[in-house]
Amino acid sequence: MPEFVRGFRLHHHGVLYHGAQFPSGRVIAVDDTQVFAHATGAVSVEELLRGGFHDARIEWADDPAPDGG
Repeated sequence: MPEFVRGFRLHHHGVLYHGAQFPSGRVIAVDDTQVFAHATGAVSVEELLRGGFHDARIEWADDPAPDGG
């Protein structure tokens, strides 16, 4: 059965990026709040964070809410 992408939000210095992790592990993140969206990609989440998002926080779509709900 084919796998789906795993969605996430990347919080970095007040900017919210929407992202997806593909079954291969590769990721893409997009800031679509600007007229011209900024997008970046990497071979893994770890490489994405290492490549310029050092102190970012990842919020996975399939993780329960922080309040447990």
